Amino acid sequence: MLLAALLAAAAPQTCTLEEAQPATVREMAAAPDKWFDRCVRLEGFTTGNTFYQDIAATYRYGASDEEDRPNDGWLGLYFREDGGEPRRPTRVSVAGRVHDCARDYEAAAAQSNPGELIMSVGYCHYRGGLVLLDVVVRYGKAAAMPRATGEKARLAFGDLMTSTEAGAPPSEALRPLRRFVAAVRTGDAAAAAGLADGYNRTIRKDPNSLALWRSFLTTDGPFAFLRTAPGLEPAFFRNRQSREDVENGSTPDWFACFCATADCAAVWPISVKDAAADADQAYACVRLYRDFTGHKPWAIGIDTRKHRGFNEPY
Repeated sequence: MLLAALLAAAAPQTCTLEEAQPATVREMAAAPDKWFDRCVRLEGFTTGNTFYQDIAATYRYGASDEEDRPNDGWLGLYFREDGGEPRRPTRVSVAGRVHDCARDYEAAAAQSNPGELIMSVGYCHYRGGLVLLDVVVRYGKAAAMPRATGEKARLAFGDLMTSTEAGAPPSEALRPLRRFVAAVRTGDAAAAAGLADGYNRTIRKDPNSLALWRSFLTTDGPFAFLRTAPGLEPAFFRNRQSREDVENGSTPDWFACFCATADCAAVWPISVKDAAADADQAYACVRLYRDFTGHKPWAIGIDTRKHRGFNEPY
């Protein structure tokens, strides 16, 4: 039995943009029991089946400590009609009835027959928390997506800590970093590629793919400036862990970011999402990480693209 179909059949079909009560995701997340099943209208933007109240919400969605601040400006959408929702950020007004993935799953399970399969589809298949059902939408213009920068933004909705807050990276993590930087500076592409892999994508091992990856790391990519900056030291950042991760003893990731301009103080990444190595950034970062058990040695991963496609602020 498909959970979404059951819920859609049960939801009243009277929620419209004109009749809906204005609300924000954050006020609903603060006291969800008061909002369940109510018809609300939200103003913000969407990408696919996710609604974001503002730029801050896009950073909190998927942040390393997201579970400590659930639905901090975002929620899922189940549209009344499938209209081929835009994949790029688009301004919208949406109206729908407030539901919750876990709450709806429990309701569907309570109505099921013994042995009947209950499966969430759509947004709740991959995510959790608040959603709107029976959504109607009014699309506006494409939404501008400038990358957020600065201490105020980092503290308010980022998930990176500075080394002043987190202390120095482990010495074990610095050893492969030093070898990687030395390989880049000397143009030893094979050594650089042997030390660093794609964190967000698998680097194929065929000759052409390896050649492109090696040149990306040394001569033609965002790290090439290190070859003419022998004394440049990185700024270190650490991901902000959730309370559960801390309790479980998980090892946080570190990021070593090198500035390609005279001064990056105003444009350093505030979030793991932006701690990448892109040619259009003023900096290039490498990720220092271990597997979740902490038994393997520290490794270097390169995030080769920003996760949300933010525009650079300069």
